[in-house]
Amino acid sequence: SGSVSVPHPELICVLDQDRELPDVANLYLAAEQLLPDTPADELRALLAKFGLGREDVDKGLDVLSWGERTRFALAVMTVTPSRLLVVDEPTNHLDLMAVEQVETALNNYSGALLLVTHDRELQRGLTFTRHWEVDSSGAIHELSDA
Repeated sequence: SGSVSVPHPELICVLDQDRELPDVANLYLAAEQLLPDTPADELRALLAKFGLGREDVDKGLDVLSWGERTRFALAVMTVTPSRLLVVDEPTNHLDLMAVEQVETALNNYSGALLLVTHDRELQRGLTFTRHWEVDSSGAIHELSDA
């Protein structure tokens, strides 16, 4: 039991397992809605950096693969001011190149990161200042090899 106080919820970015997107016609419009102050050329460059090129920006959101949804969400998260990222299973349904992009993005993040993952390779590829593991009984252990 206990309580949680969040003084600035606008500074928390969440990547949940649902990968929900805005209700708009295509990927570019979703980026525009989520990052309204970002110039068009910067939006396109950001999406391309995450493997979402010209052929992807006009796609309807209902046809995006899970990997495309994840890469899009991570692209938006990397340029959204935040102090905490809550990331739930970010590498599910991703190819190796996308997993490497996730790892790079998370390693470059300078705020607090709450990562939930079963991906041992991702865990080994990230640098943490504190690292806890929850075992099958629900017990929490702080690991010293962080």
